[in-house]
Amino acid sequence: MTHDGGPKEAQERSPSLSIVEGNGADTPARADHPDAHRPIELHKQTAHKLEVIRRYDPVFGAIMAQGDWHGQQVHIFLVDTHGGGGQHLSIERGWTYGSPAWACFSARDIQRRHSNVQVHVRAIESDPAAAHLLRLTVQRHIEAKGTDHVDVRVIDGDYRDHLAEVMDEVRRNRAACRVLVDPHGIDIPLWTLAPLLKPAWGLEVIINFDASGALRVAHQLLKKGGLAESSDFDDLLLANAAHQSALGEMFGGSSWRAAVRKGMTWHDALESIARADAELFAPYFAHRNVYRLRSSDNQVRYLVHLARHPLGVTKFREAFGAASREGLLATRFLDGPGRSAVAASFHALYRGTETTIERLHEEHGHRYDKRALRGICEASDQDLYGVFDPKTDTISWFPKRRKPTQTTLFGHLDLE
Repeated sequence: MTHDGGPKEAQERSPSLSIVEGNGADTPARADHPDAHRPIELHKQTAHKLEVIRRYDPVFGAIMAQGDWHGQQVHIFLVDTHGGGGQHLSIERGWTYGSPAWACFSARDIQRRHSNVQVHVRAIESDPAAAHLLRLTVQRHIEAKGTDHVDVRVIDGDYRDHLAEVMDEVRRNRAACRVLVDPHGIDIPLWTLAPLLKPAWGLEVIINFDASGALRVAHQLLKKGGLAESSDFDDLLLANAAHQSALGEMFGGSSWRAAVRKGMTWHDALESIARADAELFAPYFAHRNVYRLRSSDNQVRYLVHLARHPLGVTKFREAFGAASREGLLATRFLDGPGRSAVAASFHALYRGTETTIERLHEEHGHRYDKRALRGICEASDQDLYGVFDPKTDTISWFPKRRKPTQTTLFGHLDLE
């Protein structure tokens, strides 16, 4: 079943009283997606992945929009196969956005800059509670007017059942498309990605590949201190029938065996199996690269980037490199968390009032130029400290920071 999460649905279903289908008529909606309870600061690979996506989506849109379209309408799709709840718990900030929500902000910014472009966001989510929370999180983009309005659909169900219909919609619109495949664990059988293998202009795929999960038998031995620097993977992995079955589904056969040779170190085996996964798509994507995310505890993931044009490869590599430096000098250069930190301090100064960039420059110009101040205002809007109007360069600060359907640690919707 598919819902578009539009304004009519929002009017008919009060968020504080909404019911998740299948939970019983009197059961309040529960946001039981793990991301709503697990601080993102404790899950470094997720934070790293989100920063890459946040940086690359606007660039991807700009690449596709700047072609010679002779005035024709350009369509771009940003697709998440595992949408989640659209927000993550944060120790420092209370909450932060998930990848579908960042896709909506990227869509808005692309449309603001390119009048001939319409961006569509599609997020598939199998957990009804998470899908409900995601629908509430992106509602502001659905209800916005003009170029700030984003065509968003949250699709209830398993990506295996809906990816083909989404890609059919992409092809009907002759659109460019970025697909993020971000499963929990290694449950991504190769056959389920078949809709991505058909010829399509402007298609790029990003797979969040769980390399340590693919080698989970060896990984468990490592946690117990039993994995030597140079291990015999025939003993640790190849003899495990259940694991072979899971890897066989992921690789569509036994090609993964060549990636985990005897004498390999743990580090080399992780890199090798990630590259082996990328090479599965050699007949369909000319450019296949892997990028190791920051580790979370003992979990190691790689972003597998599949592209058909070298410019996409270059720009993705740049986005990944910049995201990998995130936090080193963020406040000084107003990069990501730096902008959010300044936005929080400005909110403390101006809450309940309206200010212009001109006024902010008069009062803070010794530290920030107007371009930086615009970025701070945009971050303030995204983080719900206020509403920024880019046409008038004016921001209206909320008396109190708002919540995008913030959840408590117990999982109940906690709306203001």
